[in-house]
Amino acid sequence: MKHAARHSLTTLLLALFASAAVHSAPANEKDNKTVKEVTVVSPDVDGALVLSLNAVNFRTDAPEGTPKVMSNGQRTIAWSEPQDWIFWKIKIPAKGTYKVTVTHCSPRDGREILIGISAEQTIAFNPKMSDSWGDAKTSEAGKLTFDKEGEFELSIRPKDVKNWHGLDIYKVVLKKTE
Repeated sequence: MKHAARHSLTTLLLALFASAAVHSAPANEKDNKTVKEVTVVSPDVDGALVLSLNAVNFRTDAPEGTPKVMSNGQRTIAWSEPQDWIFWKIKIPAKGTYKVTVTHCSPRDGREILIGISAEQTIAFNPKMSDSWGDAKTSEAGKLTFDKEGEFELSIRPKDVKNWHGLDIYKVVLKKTE
């Protein structure tokens, strides 16, 4: 009877999570478990916004409602499911243009991503292929322009969900250029 009750509760919880339209799961770097609040990333002492596993949030457009994006234990954000995506809450200290660089790895082609702060402002970026899953590359993805200071949501999602082949991201850095 205990097992049936536990199974029913688990089924109920899964059904509740699956009923939401877009599903989020903020993650904690130490144990990759869900946390309750979204961390806002502020600039470091050099003025750069360094977005890494310690403040990433996972979302999915999948009907079952559970993102499969995960940490592989090496402080990377790894995902292969095309309906999953990641985001960070960021604090932009001053309006201007920010260069976006991505440290990533993937020995497979077909992992073009969209990096954006809104539907109107998106960078299409095709990370260079690496020799292996442990061979990190840092590439400039492009630039984003902020018309004002404040808090924003920066998201990364697959550009073409039908041809998505996975990607590991170590970090994304925004650095003011103008």
